[in-house]
Amino acid sequence: MITRIVILPVRASEEQDFIKLLTRSFGEVRNSTGCTALTFLRENSPEKNMINYVTYSKWNNESDLENYRQSFFFKNVWPAVKQFLGAKPSAYTLTPLLTEEVKPL
Repeated sequence: MITRIVILPVRASEEQDFIKLLTRSFGEVRNSTGCTALTFLRENSPEKNMINYVTYSKWNNESDLENYRQSFFFKNVWPAVKQFLGAKPSAYTLTPLLTEEVKPL
């Protein structure tokens, strides 16, 4: 299991269109082979001109993530995402060291 975190610095003036793109893309990403969880997050206290959005996803393995990154969908949606960015994005692929599951009451 791996976790992928991507930080996307979106121009504030482009936020609404960016959210529309995320909304349209969510299901396709989440239903990709090997993707076990997907969350889009928004920074709580953004700067005036830039808002950091974060994608937080979990994948079975790096091979599944790489297959997604080589997919037709990704190769078409990534250029659309990049048009909203006001700075270079950053991405991290992480392996859990310690974790705790929340148990239902």
